[in-house]
Amino acid sequence: MSESPVPATPAPALRCVRHAAVDASGVCYGRLEVRPLVSPTEASATVDASGFDVVWSSPSSRCADVARLLAEREGERLELRIDPRLYELDFGDWEGLRWDAIPEEPREAWMGDWKRAAPPNGETLPALERRVRDWHGELDAGRRQLLVAHAGVVRSLWVIRERQTWDDAMSRSVPHLEPIDLGVRADSDR
Repeated sequence: MSESPVPATPAPALRCVRHAAVDASGVCYGRLEVRPLVSPTEASATVDASGFDVVWSSPSSRCADVARLLAEREGERLELRIDPRLYELDFGDWEGLRWDAIPEEPREAWMGDWKRAAPPNGETLPALERRVRDWHGELDAGRRQLLVAHAGVVRSLWVIRERQTWDDAMSRSVPHLEPIDLGVRADSDR
């Protein structure tokens, strides 16, 4: 007698919203606190949080301030969760430097091996993907999730949920303050 296959746990409903555009043109930033071009109030007014059970956020103020306002606006029915696994990629010693001020040799070496290398004292792309995968694996499939985060986190989720390659994920735009509903390929795991 054969056993019945165990049904796969469905992936949770997940909508992502990238933080507002920031005042950091030409600057290398990931974890660095940078000023958004619009206030958190203006940014949160563009996001529809109705129908969601949880709003998640990176601890970065450009994300967390918006998520807090969304939770306040929706009242008790929208739980706020801020999680350090949702930070943007850490650029280490390069944080806050102008890209053109980073010495060419290490910058070119990193750009030539961006899928595996890290900036000095920074983080690798596999490390970013691991922490986002860890967060994603703990989501409750029975709850609708809203995420206010960074382009690197959204791209990690495309790799995790939609089984995209990093090349494909990096070729896609992650617009600011626009909803991105993530799909799930049939062969993907949580």
